[in-house]
Amino acid sequence: MTQVDFAERIGVSQKHLSKVLNHKAFISASVAKSIELVTGTPAKLLLRLDTNYRLMHTAAPSKYEKPDQPNYLKRYDWVTIYSESKANK
Repeated sequence: MTQVDFAERIGVSQKHLSKVLNHKAFISASVAKSIELVTGTPAKLLLRLDTNYRLMHTAAPSKYEKPDQPNYLKRYDWVTIYSESKANK
């Protein structure tokens, strides 16, 4: 299988497929469904892997990015309460 053949089968350009394979573009839900139809690999798996990759390679926001906004990244009280109650179970 070549990139050109695979791209044709899933309905994207070879250039776009190359970007996806080289982590310069992400898989859309429709492309994931096309890959599932062509290869049998579940679209949910492809999207989960893609999301995990994005999260691993995305820097966490810093509290110092917006120092003029006092509520920037300030957690809501109810989130803390919910997190503590889950931890105590």
